[in-house]
Amino acid sequence: MAKKSEKTPKKTENCVDLKAKMDFAKYVATHLQGQVDFADKKAAWTFSVLAVGTGALINKLLKIDWAATDSLKVLPLLGIAFFFIILAFIQIAKVVYPRIGRGHKGGYAYFEDIVQENKREYVKEGTSLTDERMLKVLYEEAYDLASIASRKFKEVYKAIVFSTIALIITIIVLLLT
Repeated sequence: MAKKSEKTPKKTENCVDLKAKMDFAKYVATHLQGQVDFADKKAAWTFSVLAVGTGALINKLLKIDWAATDSLKVLPLLGIAFFFIILAFIQIAKVVYPRIGRGHKGGYAYFEDIVQENKREYVKEGTSLTDERMLKVLYEEAYDLASIASRKFKEVYKAIVFSTIALIITIIVLLLT
């Protein structure tokens, strides 16, 4: 049993050592990279479903007896469905290939930053980083990954919404034909 006279050390905000800060920054970056990968997987699945659905729609449209169909009702809806299908494919393309910039000199983690320097300069500067600068670089990388993940999820969301709208309109078109 501890004596009452022994004092427990006070917790302060600065008690976390540099290694722990770096480990946390690496954890955050790894977690965010997983979210970026998840957004890419959602985009791939959305693309697959949309491609199969578009193929099925085109196959069905080729078999329709257009002479017996009320074209004034069906064709505008069909045009709208294809418009949303195209929008969904565009959003998926934005997920897979996000516009993340051309890079700038002085960066250490983003590939476009790295290739702005020549190899010798990059290695020289990278090996001379201080602990505090390395920590800052890790957090900058985490922020960049968060920005990429945020953009990807926004585009995936739009792709899913556009795909759903196209699906609903397609079902209506098929019911009218």
